[in-house]
Amino acid sequence: MSLSKWFGSGARLTQRLGNAQQRLALLFTRGELVGRDDLGNQYFRRMEYDPDLGVDKEQRWMKSPRGHNHVYNYDPSRTPVEWTGWLRGARSEPPTEQEIKQNAVYRSQMKLQVDDLKQREARRRRIKAEEEAEGEREAEEETLTLGETEYWTPGGGK
Repeated sequence: MSLSKWFGSGARLTQRLGNAQQRLALLFTRGELVGRDDLGNQYFRRMEYDPDLGVDKEQRWMKSPRGHNHVYNYDPSRTPVEWTGWLRGARSEPPTEQEIKQNAVYRSQMKLQVDDLKQREARRRRIKAEEEAEGEREAEEETLTLGETEYWTPGGGK
């Protein structure tokens, strides 16, 4: 019996085998749970000996909730910035709850400021368009009045 009968073929087969491989890897690799985020992601670490370097090296990984844990389903927006930095080794310690809350407040304040700037820009563009339309109307009125005025011509009597 072939694998395609059990799992399907093509991308579906690759996705299912990848999911199975990831589940098996999580079962057999024990790691310390470092934290969780609001999206349901779990973050782990484990010390592992690296024979090339001859030192213990920290391995870090994330387990996403079911349905988001495969490479083909990965969405970077589902990983908060603080945890992304920790996963990539940009920071040595995982983020604290207080830091995550402060950053969430900061992001919401920035979003409000951006929305305010967008409203101001829209208002400025609307006023500019109205001024341009008013200027065009005044120019039309001036051209209409030019035809009604009398001009002096040499040799003409008045």
